[in-house]
Amino acid sequence: MRTLTTFLTAALFSLTLLTACAAQDIDAPQATLPQSPLVVETANGPVMLTVELADDPHEVRTGMMFRQQIGDDEGMLFDMERPHEVFFWMHNTLIPLDIIFIAEDGHIHRIAANSPRLSDALIPSSGTTLGVLEIGSGRAAALGIEVGDLVRHPLFGNAPN
Repeated sequence: MRTLTTFLTAALFSLTLLTACAAQDIDAPQATLPQSPLVVETANGPVMLTVELADDPHEVRTGMMFRQQIGDDEGMLFDMERPHEVFFWMHNTLIPLDIIFIAEDGHIHRIAANSPRLSDALIPSSGTTLGVLEIGSGRAAALGIEVGDLVRHPLFGNAPN
């Protein structure tokens, strides 16, 4: 019963987020957000990225919408404010992305690789998530990023050295 309640709460939150997003008529990319280093500890060694941090509700809702490109070593990190089940979509997102769901302790628990652009299909985190990292489509595999890898960033209290 607890799982059903958690799922229904997450679904309601996601629908509220999607409705709010649609109601705001987002029709242009947001300005570049503050950037910081992020490191993913992989089996092949550390992967260093520069990420924009989306940490307020409007920035999270807008995300990568209408962006034309993303660099190979760039991404956007979403601060979900508290650990919980989340859902993403690719509405108005012009470039395909890998969506990486990260637990409160910084470990990756799901990678939604090659998420199709312009899709309204919900992409669930399938677990409790504090941060979500979006990078270019196929980059997770190319960089050797896998489920279980540790993400180092101040959001997770383990900033890279």
